[in-house]
Amino acid sequence: MSFKTVVVLGGGPIGLICAIEARQNFVKDVTIVEKRSAYTRPNVPQLPPEIVSHFKKIEVAKPLWQDRGRNVGDSVAFSRIEEELWKKASTLGVKMLRGYILEGLMGREKKKNGRYKSMGLTFREWDDKNKRTASGFESISADLLILASGGGASGDPVIV
Repeated sequence: MSFKTVVVLGGGPIGLICAIEARQNFVKDVTIVEKRSAYTRPNVPQLPPEIVSHFKKIEVAKPLWQDRGRNVGDSVAFSRIEEELWKKASTLGVKMLRGYILEGLMGREKKKNGRYKSMGLTFREWDDKNKRTASGFESISADLLILASGGGASGDPVIV
């Protein structure tokens, strides 16, 4: 199966890795939709060796650690990880729609198996300062939607 357009819902580390992998391997048009207007999370995760190894594979380990005079695998804040992953994604041509949340989703061209050939996604602008939706809308078509929006989206009726 081949996809022409992929939308990744969530611009954290997992969403960024998904976008990088999609772009490097099979998709020309990849867009990340991220609610937050900036990477600000100061949390410092303990990264398992498999993640560090994957960062090496997608070529973000060196700028993340060695270019800063640190050892590969040392503790680093989520915001730094996200920034380096975003730099890599953007150099590959991944687009970012920042400051938006999913408002609606509609399948297009239903197949015999009940699945859809593509989907239309509608996003509403998110006001980070006041923590509420704003007036702006964006629409995107996609062949594949990757949900990487974290645990906070588990109660979102559009996602569910």
